[in-house]
Amino acid sequence: MSEDWNTIGQPVEVSFYRRPLSMLFGWLANAGLCVVDLHEGTPAAEMKEKSPVHYEKLTRNPNFIFFKCARHSTK
Repeated sequence: MSEDWNTIGQPVEVSFYRRPLSMLFGWLANAGLCVVDLHEGTPAAEMKEKSPVHYEKLTRNPNFIFFKCARHSTK
């Protein structure tokens, strides 16, 4: 899926894929990885001043998720 995002400055085409968390964790586990940290994307502070509506929307509904993984130990 692709959308044009115009939050600040020039519009940008963003491609993304939505998957259930269970599917993402399954792929990671099958690759021998375990999640050691997880963050949802947050908008930059500058965005709050330039586009308060988009800032509030992205603060409440993040569009990205970041996983920090490590090799799973079988000890």
